[in-house]
Amino acid sequence: LFILSFVPTPPVLASGGAAVPWTTYEAENMTIGGGTVLGPHYSANAVASEASGRKCVQLSGTGQYVEFTSQSVANAIVVRYSVPDTSDGTGTNCTLSLYTNGVFAEKLQVTSRYSWLYGYYPFTNKPSAGSPRNFYDEARTNNLVINPGDTVRLQKDSTDTASYYVIDLVDLENVAAPLTQPANSTNVMNFGAYGDGVHDDTVALSTCIVNAYFQGKSVWLPPGLYKITNSMNLPSGMTIQGAGMWYTTLVGDPALYTNSARRVTLNGGGNNIHLSDFAIVGKLNYRNDTEPNDGLGGSYGTGSTISHIWVEHTKTGAWLTNSKGLVVDSCRFRDTIADGINLCVGMQATIVTNCTAVRATIALPSGRRPTRRRTILPG
Repeated sequence: LFILSFVPTPPVLASGGAAVPWTTYEAENMTIGGGTVLGPHYSANAVASEASGRKCVQLSGTGQYVEFTSQSVANAIVVRYSVPDTSDGTGTNCTLSLYTNGVFAEKLQVTSRYSWLYGYYPFTNKPSAGSPRNFYDEARTNNLVINPGDTVRLQKDSTDTASYYVIDLVDLENVAAPLTQPANSTNVMNFGAYGDGVHDDTVALSTCIVNAYFQGKSVWLPPGLYKITNSMNLPSGMTIQGAGMWYTTLVGDPALYTNSARRVTLNGGGNNIHLSDFAIVGKLNYRNDTEPNDGLGGSYGTGSTISHIWVEHTKTGAWLTNSKGLVVDSCRFRDTIADGINLCVGMQATIVTNCTAVRATIALPSGRRPTRRRTILPG
């Protein structure tokens, strides 16, 4: 397996093996209206040191912005940002204004609840420990209309209440339409799922998996936000497919996420398991390596595939064991507390291809500096 780590410069398409579907624009190379370029920095515990290219832009005053011109058609955006933590370390939610061609598009929902760790391994959420790190998080939204030559602006308006916004980069992507239900599948909505992110869909999904298993069918997750509050154990022969990583999301409940048994975890437990086309968004904001992993875990035996899965805000994106011939393809592991993907014990002939891993920082021995990296895994 060949691993290429690189820092993109705007506008740029990833190169060196992986074919990623987005274009990256670095904030420091955008048009800057009143903001301040930070960096380059090379020391630990500095927000610019964790930025791509070790530079970023801080917006502190009302009306300050960064703006760039789109090079291609896009309908989706990812903004990598940092906003201040609270004095007690619990973080808070706020917004950032998005404009296209000078016209307000929407408020991006941003937060400091899943960034900002302090001290040294295994780290803490208490600002009093000093040595801050993990500054960045990401906001994403789709259903935009952006054409080549259109301008895209991120602006701190009067209703955007954070004292400052640090912008690292923006990814623009043209996302395909949602997938439709495949043949020989069972729809989770037929088992009482709501898909609204409010009601608990754990029992509905679990029941659907059992029903599909005994009928020899796959599980279909239509577009929606499915709150999951327990680990799911996947038997041999199980296929779970969503409508796409931008449309179908399994999301955790932040009120329950301190209980490691109540997190979003899909655990493989057999052979010929196939997962594709959905996202897992956890609610983990601390690191405790004595607790089991959330996201993707377990053993995927022989002949299994994991493709087009987006995982964020978990301890690791995937922690996999005892699998042979597993193919992990076109997945995105972003903003995890620890690893993007960890091929642990008993892994044989596993291919990880076209996947990206984006982390806020890397836990290094004392004296070595952390940095942000985007790792591309070609075939």
